[in-house]
Amino acid sequence: MLNFLRKIRRKNMNGKYIKYAIGEIFLVVIGILIALQINTWSEQNKNKKIVEGLKKSLVKDLGNDIRSITENLEYMLNDSVRMSVLARRLSAPGANYDTLVKIARYEFSPWYIGSQEFNNATYQSLINTGRIELLDRDLILELSKLNAKHLEYVQAQVASDKMYLETFIAYSDKYSFVDANNEIKGRLQDELWKNVDPKQLLRDFNGLMGKKQIMFTNLIGRRREVLNQTKKVLEMLKPK
Repeated sequence: MLNFLRKIRRKNMNGKYIKYAIGEIFLVVIGILIALQINTWSEQNKNKKIVEGLKKSLVKDLGNDIRSITENLEYMLNDSVRMSVLARRLSAPGANYDTLVKIARYEFSPWYIGSQEFNNATYQSLINTGRIELLDRDLILELSKLNAKHLEYVQAQVASDKMYLETFIAYSDKYSFVDANNEIKGRLQDELWKNVDPKQLLRDFNGLMGKKQIMFTNLIGRRREVLNQTKKVLEMLKPK
C-alpha cells in the first residue's frame, strides 16, 4: 500500500514538472514573438523615417531641376523665335546683301546655353545603397524612366554640341558678330567686313543659323520630355 502511494506521488510530481516545463517553454516562445514584433515595428519605423528623408531630398532635387530646365527652355524658345524672325527678314522680297550683313554682324548671336545638368545625387545614392527598394514600386519605375530621359538628353546634347560647335568655330574664324569678344574694333573691323565674300557669307550664315535652329528644335523637344517626367515624379512624391 505504501509503495502504491509513493508511485502516485511520483506521478503527480512528474505531471507538475511537465506542466511547469510546458509553461516555461510557452513563456519563452511568447517572449521571442514579442521581441520579434517589437524589432519589426522598430525596423519599420526606422525605414519609414529613412523613406521620409529620401523623399524630401528627391523633392528638393526635382524642384531645382524644374526651375533650371524651365529657365533654359524659355531661353531656347525665345532664341528660336528670334532666329525665325531673322530668317523671315532675310527671306523677304526686299532683302539684300546689306540686310544680311546687318543681321550677321549686329543682330544674330551664335552663342547658346547648351549644358543642362540634372540634380540626381539622391537617386544615384538610392541605387548605390540599395535603398531604392524602400520606395513604392510605381515610384521606382517612374524614377527609372526619368533617369533614362536624363541620359538620353545628355547624349543628344553631346551630339548637338559637336555638330554645332564645329560650324560655329569655322564661322567665328571668318566673321565678327554681336556679343563676341572682338579684339579688333572700329575702322579695322569695318575693313574686315568690306572684304567679305557675299556669297560665302550667305552660305556660312545660312549653315550656322540653320544648324542652331535644328539643334534647338531637337533639344527643346527633349527638355520638354524631361520636364514633364520630372513633374510627374514630383507629383507622386506629394503627401497623399
